[in-house]
Amino acid sequence: MEIEIDPKAIGIFVLIMSFCFIVYGISNYIRIQNTGNIKTVNLEIYQDAECTIPLTKIDWGTVEPSKTYQYTAYVINKGNTNLTLIMITENWNPINAKDSINLTWDKENAILQPNNPMLVVFTLEIASEINKITEFSFDIVIYGN
Repeated sequence: MEIEIDPKAIGIFVLIMSFCFIVYGISNYIRIQNTGNIKTVNLEIYQDAECTIPLTKIDWGTVEPSKTYQYTAYVINKGNTNLTLIMITENWNPINAKDSINLTWDKENAILQPNNPMLVVFTLEIASEINKITEFSFDIVIYGN
């Protein structure tokens, strides 16, 4: 004796079982309330020690091969937790300028406390063998972790 199973019946059975699992899953849950403090990060950089003149651009002027240039600024943490400072450069124009021009600063991995301005010194080094670059630009990105 052979038993025939209607494919529609199997589909309806699967649909009903799925519905049961969904209803069971929804009806059994635990809610856990959370409270705490949110760490905020708000890093700003200024031209002056009083932190009143925002720094949005550094004009290095005319630079020469084999020379080093410095620029000072003040970074402040307007958040409520200590930050570890990290700097990178990006968006070089022309792109090969980064091979002959190097920017560093004296605060890599420094800890910046909230509301305590810190003097930073950027150092721009121009290689002795810089070819075919008459103008350059790049962005400085400072992260606080």
